[in-house]
Amino acid sequence: MKAEFIGHGLNNKLKTIHYHLRDSFLDNNYDSFIGFSAYTKKAGLDLISTELLEAKERYKNLTFYLGITDRGTSIQALEFLIENKIQTFTYRSDNTHIFHPKIFFFAGEFEKRIIVGSSNLTKSGLTINGNIEASLQIDYSKLDSSGLKLQKQYFEYFEEIINGKNKFVKLL
Repeated sequence: MKAEFIGHGLNNKLKTIHYHLRDSFLDNNYDSFIGFSAYTKKAGLDLISTELLEAKERYKNLTFYLGITDRGTSIQALEFLIENKIQTFTYRSDNTHIFHPKIFFFAGEFEKRIIVGSSNLTKSGLTINGNIEASLQIDYSKLDSSGLKLQKQYFEYFEEIINGKNKFVKLL
């Protein structure tokens, strides 16, 4: 397992999260993606749209789970996902729980990558000209027991959302 810190907004000496997402979408080691974001804006999607649309053409699965709150995810972002036929589910609760994860999981036959951190899919969340953000990128292979344990925990935790059993999850 290999871990890398991703931070931007303070000293800007590291590559931004949007660089890591673009790089991951273009990496031929991956053919599947599941992304969770509390807030998503069109300007954020624009930063990764070329790579995202290229991945859509070759990936077996490309799915987003997006939080829906007032002034959170924009209508324009949702329209972009609909227009480009990118499978997207929304999570809008009854205000007892706010959907707030920011996790991007890439998988291929042998290689896996999970990026977990504070970055939403917004321009200020993905670039140096915005928020102070911090994330971890964890790479592992299908033979790495620690990585597979992390993956199992991730999928077990989000099982009811991914499997459509949560009442607040709706297909866009």
